[in-house]
Amino acid sequence: MEIIRDNITHQHEEAAIMLKKLDPITYRHSISVARLAAWFVETAGIDMDIEIAYYSGLYHDIGKYHIDGRILNKPSRLDQKELEIIRKHPEIGYSMLKNAGFSDLVLEAVRFHHERYNGRGYPLGLAGEEIPLSARIIHICDVYDALTSDRPYRNGYLPEEAVRIMKESLDHYDPALFREFAGRILKWSAGMTKKGSKADAWKPPR
Repeated sequence: MEIIRDNITHQHEEAAIMLKKLDPITYRHSISVARLAAWFVETAGIDMDIEIAYYSGLYHDIGKYHIDGRILNKPSRLDQKELEIIRKHPEIGYSMLKNAGFSDLVLEAVRFHHERYNGRGYPLGLAGEEIPLSARIIHICDVYDALTSDRPYRNGYLPEEAVRIMKESLDHYDPALFREFAGRILKWSAGMTKKGSKADAWKPPR
């Protein structure tokens, strides 16, 4: 996979600065989702520019820049008020980027990556293919990376475990995209395991 260059164009500079000011967990997660989305789009032959996929993942949580860090990093379960606050981050992120020259596909991913295929997501409750393709891709990559990453309260799940957990909520995801993603990430993981790589080496190329 062609690695996305680190140098950022002028239209991305301000967003990149804000991204780097996010808490370390969210920042690392954003980088991982970006790489995962670009890898998936390229290896699956999805009709989307790789850089669109990358920037959709990179900035999908940029709205958390304006969310209180005490909520973002709370080690215990969020209460209802805190959930309502954190669920504002897709719309906040969209508002932050909509006049910054980003592609509509990136903006759609930022705004709608928490929509669910069954119509029970947020912010608008879109269902099925009402949800833009970029958002459907980022939703899968977002959940998968969150499950496989270490958190203060748990270790990251192995790829097989993460896919199994996601299958328990299969109606959250575009079924065709999820089958394609799961098959590819498990094949990748199995290949890395056979090579005797370190535990995190199954993750897509940097």
